[in-house]
Amino acid sequence: MRFFIYRGGRIAYRLTGEGPPLLLLHGMGANHRLFEPQIPEFSSRFHLILPDMRGHGRSSPLPIDFTYELLAEDMKALLDHLEIPTCDILGISMGAIVAQALALAHGDRIRRLVLADGYCQPPSRFAGFCYNFSTLVFRILPIRWIKQLLTIPFRGSRPGYARTRHLLQRCLTDDRAALLRLKEKPPPDFTRLLHRIQSPTLVMAGDRLKWELQSSRIIAQNLPDARFAVFHGGCDPLNAMRTAPFNTLVTAFLDEKPLPSLPGVTFLH
Repeated sequence: MRFFIYRGGRIAYRLTGEGPPLLLLHGMGANHRLFEPQIPEFSSRFHLILPDMRGHGRSSPLPIDFTYELLAEDMKALLDHLEIPTCDILGISMGAIVAQALALAHGDRIRRLVLADGYCQPPSRFAGFCYNFSTLVFRILPIRWIKQLLTIPFRGSRPGYARTRHLLQRCLTDDRAALLRLKEKPPPDFTRLLHRIQSPTLVMAGDRLKWELQSSRIIAQNLPDARFAVFHGGCDPLNAMRTAPFNTLVTAFLDEKPLPSLPGVTFLH
């Protein structure tokens, strides 16, 4: 891992691969290892920038007054540090929130954008209730139980379950305080601002959980230049649940090639 200092915090990151730069932003409570299913294939085509965002991995803890916009500014500072004027960005879950914030503040730095398992506004009252209830659960349970709870949806022998379960076990944080601080911070609602993002965008979601699908649909509908791919039976983290089709669509999109028809994937408009 490499490190640089910005706004009093240490940002850890890894570099690998050759080609056009691709910034990979992980989800809440994880770290850059969330992209292990992508690194072997992507590193042969792209120069991968894999940070641990603040409060994750080997980066500094979150400040008390943190915002998702701060995390986005960290990533812009990382690109400045690496002297990368423009790049592609792939964000998973919380990483998709940070990617939206970065695109809104510094759209000139982004060539193409991939938002997987992303969200902005809660798509329904029930979804908002579930999010608030899960935050309450996180306040009560010890971290080892929280980590077990997060892997329960991936128990079983269905395709992708074992890979996802083992990946989460390796990369989920042991820092309960940091995870709780993230959960207690309501994600910003960028819905009314998304029309400002001019970068071509690929939005991806699974349909296993209705609210995840609805959240990504809202994003896709409010972006001026977006394609929306739905993975049947998939859910967050989609890059582990459906690794092969996920990688195929991302590489085709970033290479500016037509998106192929794939089994189990539907494109919605």
